[in-house]
Amino acid sequence: MGTAENVLLGMDMPLTGRASLYNVVGYRGLLRITWTCIPLYARPVGFLVLLSRYRSLFARSYDLEDLAEEYRLWSSRSRLFRWARPRFHRVRRILREQYGIAQ
Repeated sequence: MGTAENVLLGMDMPLTGRASLYNVVGYRGLLRITWTCIPLYARPVGFLVLLSRYRSLFARSYDLEDLAEEYRLWSSRSRLFRWARPRFHRVRRILREQYGIAQ
């Protein structure tokens, strides 16, 4: 795909040439991570909402440190995000084991 297509799809890479976490895991991986990390009580309501939040978090993050910082910001801003309480330690474990993303 060309650069213009990547930008239109929201998959543009930064000037450093690193791929965002979303580019690494893809949409199916994002679905799996979101489903796994949301507690059972929050899945019926929180899944679709948090899927869109995670999409933006993963698109803006390039490593686990960036993701942790974005996660902290969303936790302090959004009451729904706090209610659904997606487990960051599960996200970190999946990214390390399945995708080889290190700190």
